[in-house]
Amino acid sequence: MSLINKVLKDLDKRGQEPFDRDAGGSAVERSEPKSKLPWVILVLAIVGISFGVLLWPANDNQTMTVYEGGQSPQPEAAQQKSVQSQNQPDETSSVDKANEVKKPAPKQTKQLAEAKIEKESEKISKDSDGVFVKKSVELTPEEIAQQNIEKAEKAQQQGRLTQAEEYWRQALSVTPDNKRVRKQLAALQYGRNKVTDALATLEVGFQRDRTDTDFRMLSARILEREARPGAALNVLLKSWPSADKKPGYSQKIALLAQDTGNYEVAETAYTRLIEAQPTEGRWYVGKALAQEQQGSNAALSTYQQALQRVTHEPTRQFIEQKIAALSAQANSAGKP
Repeated sequence: MSLINKVLKDLDKRGQEPFDRDAGGSAVERSEPKSKLPWVILVLAIVGISFGVLLWPANDNQTMTVYEGGQSPQPEAAQQKSVQSQNQPDETSSVDKANEVKKPAPKQTKQLAEAKIEKESEKISKDSDGVFVKKSVELTPEEIAQQNIEKAEKAQQQGRLTQAEEYWRQALSVTPDNKRVRKQLAALQYGRNKVTDALATLEVGFQRDRTDTDFRMLSARILEREARPGAALNVLLKSWPSADKKPGYSQKIALLAQDTGNYEVAETAYTRLIEAQPTEGRWYVGKALAQEQQGSNAALSTYQQALQRVTHEPTRQFIEQKIAALSAQANSAGKP
């Protein structure tokens, strides 16, 4: 309160001294009363300033925050969070920047798209700088064929048979020994009533492989359906595999030979079947019929062997009738 005391003393010196020094302290002189309002205001102002000085924060490091534009003070936790967010790096921005760095240039993106579309003939690789580049590669015939096979199968499923046939042709042109492709092409051609083309496709197949029997069987079936059993038989006779491995092949020859009246070939075919499957009674029946048509006396013995192996009752009755008829003929022929 030293400041207040100084102010009061100053006021006393300016005119409020109670005793006049010249009077020797024996008399008191009163001056005319004056207005004290200015002095009261001044004293109050000084007192207010003094209290402000006493109440001023002791910590010089603290600062006053002034909010402008209607802002309201934030809680201390929010302020700390704001400070931390300012001090910490923006993770989202960092990720975005990383993605921007990794994102390929427009030219590279176009190359990747083209490589995906044309993957059958091109591949993507990295050069020494890590940049994606498109390099042409040479596909193998099998890979090219597989691509065309997939296109052909899809086209057939969608009913686009002309395009499917062309895809099968392209696949066959690069892999001419692919039997599956050749069979599919021939089947499609025959289904489109292109019989000549189908037979030509199959013929090239068994000419490339003389031991092949699948293409010959397909050709024989087509010719048989086209009412050409003689041509079908000739195709099969050019390559006759063992009945042990291909019993169906010998059976088809036997049936075609019977249809065309070539009973000698039929007998040979049934003989091969009997050798391969001696317990199968139907082969004996077929051979006996072929012998009978040739007028051979061996037919009676073959029927008798068939009767021992056939269990089907109607067939047994047929065989018994044949045995009876041939026995009668033999007896009549033996009489003088």
